[in-house]
Amino acid sequence: QDLIISAVNEAINNIEETTENEMSKITGGVALPGLF
Repeated sequence: QDLIISAVNEAINNIEETTENEMSKITGGVALPGLF
């Protein structure tokens, strides 16, 4: 059960990182406060 939780947490972290990277590409690296 702990393995599942840590796997889910890791997946969420990876998604957040990917989203952040994609957003900075789109916005040219400009941070948009309140978006995430």
